[in-house]
Amino acid sequence: MLNEFSGIPNPVAVDYNANDGSGAAFGNWSLAGQTPQSSGELTLTALSFYGGSSSSVTSTGWSVGGAQSASFPAYTCWSTSSSSAPTASLSWSPSSSTEVTMLALKAGTPGPQLNVVQENQGTFAGQSVAQATLPNGVTAGDAVVAMIGTDANGSTGPGYDATQLTGGGVTWQRVAGMIQASNGTAEVWVGISSAGSSGPTTITADLAGAADGHIVAAEVADISGVDGSTVSLGSSSIPTSSSPTPRSGDFLVAFLTTNPSATVTYPSQAGRRSHFRRRPTRRSDSPTYRASPLPHSGPRTRLRAGLSHRPHSPACPP
Repeated sequence: MLNEFSGIPNPVAVDYNANDGSGAAFGNWSLAGQTPQSSGELTLTALSFYGGSSSSVTSTGWSVGGAQSASFPAYTCWSTSSSSAPTASLSWSPSSSTEVTMLALKAGTPGPQLNVVQENQGTFAGQSVAQATLPNGVTAGDAVVAMIGTDANGSTGPGYDATQLTGGGVTWQRVAGMIQASNGTAEVWVGISSAGSSGPTTITADLAGAADGHIVAAEVADISGVDGSTVSLGSSSIPTSSSPTPRSGDFLVAFLTTNPSATVTYPSQAGRRSHFRRRPTRRSDSPTYRASPLPHSGPRTRLRAGLSHRPHSPACPP
């Protein structure tokens, strides 16, 4: 049985739970909860028992959440707590063995900040400058990641079309770049430990010449450096290849460019796709990034980079 509720805290945690019941035949039962940590908590109660053609009466002060009156009947009810411990007094028929459960939910403790704080993208045509503007300022200490794909031509092999990046309060460094003859370029840049910025923040890439393309920029928390990267080329309708084997906690970045006549739906520019993955749990993880389906075979350029996680220092005792 599923119930949907709105207005509960995010994140949410269990304040307390209680469970009771009997294998003997009963037609009513009372279950008491605990004094809640705060008033207004959502408290849920569930009743189940054996018997056909069943019915149940909900305790005063509780609202019905859902009911299933088949061969194994089940009923749920809910209330918002006051400052005192709640009690659910339930009755049903026919008398049978039963189980009653109560669960109270409270506001949870916010977890670690997600790596990607904000992200934006931009497209350009026949320009020698590529720009993407983050909607807010970059927090001091965070990193900024940029991925750039262009239709610039060159000899196949490692290389970059962007000559430099500015913006975000960071010193930018190249992570990985590849040129594929007649199919353009793909590259990843990162800047570590921003000095911070205020208001909308524009990331600007100077290109070697006029080109069409796409730039994705993101502010990323808890990144301390570059762990490794891989590049690959090919021509297929479903390009697949593995990322660099990361260390536990690494932040993974992937970027794909393809013939612009192919359709790759994210972020928005046909022929270009970016992807983030947060914190694999083991060094042996080697996740695969896959862009599928694509309508036809064509040349692809794929980049992946693992960025080192910056662990939080434990608080010093007073």
